[in-house]
Amino acid sequence: PQVEQRDFAYFLLENKAESEQLQVRQVPAQVAYTSLLEAVEPMEVEGFRETIGADESLLNKVSQYDIVAIDVDDGLATVFLLTLGEAPDNPVLRDVAAQLVWTLTGDDTVDRVRFNIDGSPALIPTTNADNTTDQPVTKDDYEAYNSEVTETTTTSSTTSTTTVPVAS
Repeated sequence: PQVEQRDFAYFLLENKAESEQLQVRQVPAQVAYTSLLEAVEPMEVEGFRETIGADESLLNKVSQYDIVAIDVDDGLATVFLLTLGEAPDNPVLRDVAAQLVWTLTGDDTVDRVRFNIDGSPALIPTTNADNTTDQPVTKDDYEAYNSEVTETTTTSSTTSTTTVPVAS
């Protein structure tokens, strides 16, 4: 069977400000798309940034896991992950969840994501540092990662008036 080449948006992480809060950056790529799992699986590979031509400054925290399966049912994607090495701490797990939620919900078939890690429903940290959940999460749970929302622009203007006497 012929494999469809399709535009797919991956989300990688970058630190755009002095804060510790990482932000997602969309990196579009042409992928051989046979399933959502096959589209997302390359994210688990360490050299993934180079594969899609992403900037060296971008981080891919998903490579700390093996993506075993993604089941999609009525807009809910359940992602089955296996930990590679030591289990990452909550900030790293939050970054992984943010990357996968932003990436997966870019697909028309997914609007929320639930995680299963090492065979068990996972407690996933959300942007709210005090909140972990085993319930499905959406981009709203990782809104702080959205660079368009968290970027602030300060504009100031100064007006000065100079009075010049009229020459006689």
